[in-house]
Amino acid sequence: MRLITFLLDGDSEPHIGAETTAGIVDFRQAAPALPQHLLGLLAAGAPVLKTAKAVIARALDDRVGLVAPDRARVLAPLPRPGKIFGVAFNYREHAAENDSPVPAAPVVFLKATTAVIGHGAAIELPTVSPMVDYEGELAVVIGRRSKRVARANALAHVAGYTIMNDVSARDYQKVSGPSLAKSFDTFAPMGPVVVTADEIPDPQALTICTRVSGEVMQQASTAGMIFTIPTLIEYISGGITLEPATSSPPARPPASACAASRRASCGPATRWPSRSMGSASWRTRWWRPVRERESSLHACGANHPGTGSPLARKNSGFHSFD
Repeated sequence: MRLITFLLDGDSEPHIGAETTAGIVDFRQAAPALPQHLLGLLAAGAPVLKTAKAVIARALDDRVGLVAPDRARVLAPLPRPGKIFGVAFNYREHAAENDSPVPAAPVVFLKATTAVIGHGAAIELPTVSPMVDYEGELAVVIGRRSKRVARANALAHVAGYTIMNDVSARDYQKVSGPSLAKSFDTFAPMGPVVVTADEIPDPQALTICTRVSGEVMQQASTAGMIFTIPTLIEYISGGITLEPATSSPPARPPASACAASRRASCGPATRWPSRSMGSASWRTRWWRPVRERESSLHACGANHPGTGSPLARKNSGFHSFD
């Protein structure tokens, strides 16, 4: 399933549902007995997710609760996840481009959940930092309360996967470390969908790619991670309880914008193709004392036949996706 959170026809109350090739299945209309926020749906576990899948199939047949994508404004699928963990230097090539040794253990940091924004929203480039950088990443969404998870059983605790843009103020990062530099308002664009884990049996077989104005700036297979997703879940949960909707980007592919001398503050158009996550887009917005200026920042997620979803094309605003 491709689960989303959205506003319907300008409604102020978020809906949840599923993106399909025929449109959006709105769970509020199609199955009001289901949990009506995505965190609750994921936390309810496999039986409720199985029911949700049956609801989608029924809606595609009887059209009850099926709405056109142009009626929806997509939000972050998890507007306030429980925690956001990031992992630095988890690709050998990334460590090499920064002249950093391969870490002996995962380098983990926290990112503020208040930084989360959704597909199509504006990333605000602050006046205090001229070195804003983007990083296309796979994000792992935890499905149940977990602690001291064994590596062999770790993927059973994963509800699904989404795309995250790990935006950073690199000048702040150099002097203050990653948590503040990566937690500025709007610095955690997410979505547009959470793809349930049953559709991605091997998260180490995805290709993450970021393009800036059509030029590939990042590309790598998740098979190239130093520490695999099960290893990271075991490591982090050894001392910290993982709750439903905890999100953990397990690091980005090599060649970030700053490493390639291209920054988000230059106002490029960016996209990430990803095997199952489809596409996402964001706009960059400058905040300066005299005036405000906008540009577009586009992203997508890991190459799959489903890349370039109707929702992604609708909300991109500036570019269409293949």
